[in-house]
Amino acid sequence: MEWIKIQTGTLSEILNQFRPKVVHPFHPEHTKIWRELRAKMINGIWVPQFGQWRYVPGRIGFMGVFGRFEDWTDYGERTIGIPRIRDLEWHRMYYRMIMDKFSGFEGDDEYTSDYAVFECTTTKRPSNIPEDRYLQMINKRGKLKKFISPVENLFGLHKEPKGFPLYWNQAKNYIELGSRGGGKSVSQAIGNILFDLCFSGQKKYLPGEEVNSSAVIEVTSGGGGKSTELLQKVQFNMDCMASTDYPELGVWGKSKADSEYEPSPFWKEMGGSIKINNKEDPWEERKDVKQGGVWTKEKTGDRVYNTAYSPNQKGASQKSAGGRRTYIINEEIGLNTELLDSWGSNEHMISDSASRKLAGQAGIGTSGDMETIIPAKKVFTQPKDFNCIEFTYSDYDSEASYGFFLPCYMVDPGFKDEDGNTNLDEAKEKHLSIREEKKKSSDPSVFRNHRMGAPFYIDDMWVQAHGDILPTKEAEIRERQLIKGELYKKVGTSISLYRDSNSPNGVNYDIVANPDPFYEWPISVDKKDLSGEFVMYISPEKLKINGVIPEDAVFAVHDPYVSDSWNEGGSLGVTYFIVNPKYISHGLPGNCICAGFVGKPLEGLDKYNEIVELGLALYGNPIGGLWYEANRGERIRQYFIKKRKIDLLCRRPQYSQGSWMFEKKATQTGYIVSGASKVTLIDQFADWLKEETELTIDGETEIKMNIERIPCLFLIKQIKQYNDKVNADAVSACLGIPLALGEQEVRMSRMRSHNYISIARSVKQRKYASRYKT
Repeated sequence: MEWIKIQTGTLSEILNQFRPKVVHPFHPEHTKIWRELRAKMINGIWVPQFGQWRYVPGRIGFMGVFGRFEDWTDYGERTIGIPRIRDLEWHRMYYRMIMDKFSGFEGDDEYTSDYAVFECTTTKRPSNIPEDRYLQMINKRGKLKKFISPVENLFGLHKEPKGFPLYWNQAKNYIELGSRGGGKSVSQAIGNILFDLCFSGQKKYLPGEEVNSSAVIEVTSGGGGKSTELLQKVQFNMDCMASTDYPELGVWGKSKADSEYEPSPFWKEMGGSIKINNKEDPWEERKDVKQGGVWTKEKTGDRVYNTAYSPNQKGASQKSAGGRRTYIINEEIGLNTELLDSWGSNEHMISDSASRKLAGQAGIGTSGDMETIIPAKKVFTQPKDFNCIEFTYSDYDSEASYGFFLPCYMVDPGFKDEDGNTNLDEAKEKHLSIREEKKKSSDPSVFRNHRMGAPFYIDDMWVQAHGDILPTKEAEIRERQLIKGELYKKVGTSISLYRDSNSPNGVNYDIVANPDPFYEWPISVDKKDLSGEFVMYISPEKLKINGVIPEDAVFAVHDPYVSDSWNEGGSLGVTYFIVNPKYISHGLPGNCICAGFVGKPLEGLDKYNEIVELGLALYGNPIGGLWYEANRGERIRQYFIKKRKIDLLCRRPQYSQGSWMFEKKATQTGYIVSGASKVTLIDQFADWLKEETELTIDGETEIKMNIERIPCLFLIKQIKQYNDKVNADAVSACLGIPLALGEQEVRMSRMRSHNYISIARSVKQRKYASRYKT
């Protein structure tokens, strides 16, 4: 994405067009002035720029002229701020128009941004498209207009003014995460919520028309404090438009007691509460209306609901369910553990069917507040799945889409010109130099906290406050390698395993024509089939020595799932097959994943276990080769007992004070994971990921960390995002790797010790016997 640039000295001229000419309320021009100003606010205006014309959303003018917010100086003194219009505000207000279904301009005879143009021809109008919408896609020559994306249309310059904006597309959602100081809350409070209330959510207005719409807004947060703080900004600004301290906003009179006192014509008398969970008493416009000689408060329909979500309250994510909303804003989404459920529930309030979305919802958050980041991260990194506006970043990862990212260099006021444009080169250079200084600290938390509080790259936002448990940076690099050119789809082959008595070990496979393995994590909401695929990364043929796969050339690590029901439980089954590093000297790719199976088959848990059984057979039926967590693995144990293959299950190891010890005759299978042992296993898995392995493949010798050779994007994403609060099945499966390798190391060590003792005894016996030779 590119940042918009406003011509130097133009911003003040633009805002002047939105400033009201303040005259006495009884002045004959008063009504006309304010009606025309209302039209500018709702319809926007066109201004000359760089020899062409730019469309200016009315929200920009409203924020820059009518916006007020309460602030505090460094000395603790109260002050009143006016929002500064920067390149950030231009972006946000253009994106709000896209959320509101922007589809082009009424006076544009060449281009349309209506996606329905792809369904139309010049000879036939589809039955699902109204005639007035269809006519807006036909030019004066009777041909279909050329399509241009809403973003390009809004951000671009035009040869001439194009008239009113049109709103025919499907509504979109929007998510924004990033640095503090970016004015996210102020933009939402004034440019979105207050603007919608003042103008009743109207999209088009001609002076003198009656208001025929209303704004019904939902503000949410995880806990309530943040959403209430946001609404306090809205309430304060609304009060300013009724205060005689602000005559420049159209308020007339020396005080409210003045007989000539009039609030700003954009002001609305609000009643009710802005406190959390105010569904029974929302903050809404309540006009004084005289009926039958009696003054009453009439509710106009313009209102705001404030909803808090808490994981401790049953059905919290459904609190907002019911009714329709014209806009929904989720505040500080990084703190909302119920975000995914509430987001889904909110969609019902901005849609009238599964296919017709009427309004949008937005989510905003700050990198430093990502205490419960996973839900917010899922929406941000999978914007398409949540119907959010998508962005690509050429200096980060141009092949993936994300939400709107606010980097630290874009919020630094020291690099903004008078029109709010950012000097990107200087800002980036400065903040990169700050990063380098932070890196030099002997305390790793210094750089970690800096990344989290002032993110330069998207990945900076996912840093854990307590430090990375697994090698996150290495996982980020590997993720980019796999994503580039969709390598993650090419490194493996999805296969369907089946029994075949004529094949080695009684198993064979077919290549799956249209595979659907797990790549994304968190799992996409659009992925309805959780069955998964068995993916082969290294074929069994490449693991043979003298035509045979050694019985311990491969071992498997497995994380079981418990629920047999396909749609119950949040866990998947995950199994990875690892090439034993013992055989590196024989030319095998040790410490590499040769196959993997992630899924939850529709047929149930025994089907999953059968696929694991067939996978083990494919790779030589390694004795004691299946390492699994016994705490939750009773079903897989019972399955292998039934199949008379219990010898394929690992024997129970014992771990004590940094030394590997094994029972002389272990009869139990699987390993036990407790709180303390899990911490140890995670640390050991982290060490294994960073451990370097030297391999010679196809004549090329390479030394790489084990993580650099992981082919499974699903696993890499879990490693990158891992913390002790997430259910990461792939990582859990891999905790068996250090256990399996540890057992092998100890057994080989004991074998060497046993051989040494045997040799020593033999030598001693020979020496003793030689003394008695005759």
